Amino acid sequence: MVQKIGIESKENYQPFELTINRGSTIVLQFDQDIWNLEEAQQLAKVWQDAYPNNPIMVTFKGMEIKGVLNGKFL
Repeated sequence: MVQKIGIESKENYQPFELTINRGSTIVLQFDQDIWNLEEAQQLAKVWQDAYPNNPIMVTFKGMEIKGVLNGKFL
């Protein structure tokens, strides 16, 4: 299923189109020099409302995800 979502940034407005599968995680990255925490939270909610069957992960510019460990914690 293809859904369109447009976000107007403070810099430039460029609509875009994504193809997102059910259950795929959507990763949003915010530049804290452009977006404050409240704006980032509001935009994450917009995405969650638009894609209720997809987890939303928020990161910030300069934050790097090194990997994921799968397993049980004892």
